[in-house]
Amino acid sequence: MTDEELRDELLRRMKVDQAMRDPAKGFPSGRQLARLQKLDAGNTAWLYPVVANRGWPLVPQVGERAARAAWLLAQHATAIEAQRLSRGVMAEAVERDEAFIGETEGTGRPEDTGPVEIG
Repeated sequence: MTDEELRDELLRRMKVDQAMRDPAKGFPSGRQLARLQKLDAGNTAWLYPVVANRGWPLVPQVGERAARAAWLLAQHATAIEAQRLSRGVMAEAVERDEAFIGETEGTGRPEDTGPVEIG
């Protein structure tokens, strides 16, 4: 997968993710929650091998928007091993100033948590 293909796929997945989580649609019903869980599982299944094989999608490789998309998808990862891998490689990339770590919405301040480990 080229950097351009990775960028395009990250942006596509983020667009779908955000459209399904649109707050204007209100709190999701049981059916919508099931669709979100399926979406998150599919994104996790896609992102995990990408990160395992290529490393974290870096800003110089994919651009800031796609790097933000990778961060967003990692936040919604459904598998603990995917969360741990993402957190580790993202932290290394952040140390080199090559990755987006997120920001607290509307503040411009860095997000103070990595992927939330569940289970």
